[in-house]
Amino acid sequence: MIPGALLAAGRLSGRDPILLTDFKTTNADSTLGRVVSDAVRAGLSGSSAFTLMAPASIVAALERMKRPRDARVDFA
Repeated sequence: MIPGALLAAGRLSGRDPILLTDFKTTNADSTLGRVVSDAVRAGLSGSSAFTLMAPASIVAALERMKRPRDARVDFA
């Protein structure tokens, strides 16, 4: 779901942290998902409705999961 729909449904409160993962692309260059997610992340970083999860928080979560610090959080 997109953040606006989650806000409207009451499932997301203002300034709640959101984890933005890579986008899944079909019939396109396999590297396009990362480019799109980086562009969306840059566009959403100034939102007053929610907060994108800080990279340091993501790294800390990956470490707790015993995954590499540079692992990408993807659809799987």
